[in-house]
Amino acid sequence: MRYRARYVGPDGTEKSKSFPDKQRRLADAWLINIEAEGSAALREHMTAFPPST
Repeated sequence: MRYRARYVGPDGTEKSKSFPDKQRRLADAWLINIEAEGSAALREHMTAFPPST
């Protein structure tokens, strides 16, 4: 199962990145890094999940 981490940026556009099978930790770490760089307003929009098929 691949993972896609995504968030909605302050400009309202969706940003995403895909991660290989069994790499949810990398997806979560990527979002944590984005959160650390971004504003607190981004937190409520961030999630990591398997992409819909």
